[in-house]
Amino acid sequence: MLQFFNLSRNLLPGSLPIQLGEFKDLQLISLQDNNLTGEIPTQLGQLTSLMVLDLSQNALTGSIPGSLANATSLQVVLLDHNRLSGEIPASFSKLLNLIQLDLSFNNLSGHITYLKSKNDSDCFGRN
Repeated sequence: MLQFFNLSRNLLPGSLPIQLGEFKDLQLISLQDNNLTGEIPTQLGQLTSLMVLDLSQNALTGSIPGSLANATSLQVVLLDHNRLSGEIPASFSKLLNLIQLDLSFNNLSGHITYLKSKNDSDCFGRN
């Protein structure tokens, strides 16, 4: 049973295979700093054990699939330095275990949804 999938910094070309969503025991996907293109597969949302998703520093396009919020164990989501566009999914507010979210250096729009921590308080504090 595959739990950790790390092929970072290999200059891999092509798109992300949708079959990654079939490895239900995956806890980490790290494909940073490759030459990956295309969209993020919606099937990654089926990975309920996934804690770390690092697809940073590629050339991924399209929008961020809202289905990623179904991967409720996610703690770290790194999608920075891609060519992603569209709105940040409102469904990300369901990711209660999230401790790091980096969407920088893309072409995203919209508002950051009101995020809550595990204890249901405002994770940005009350100012």
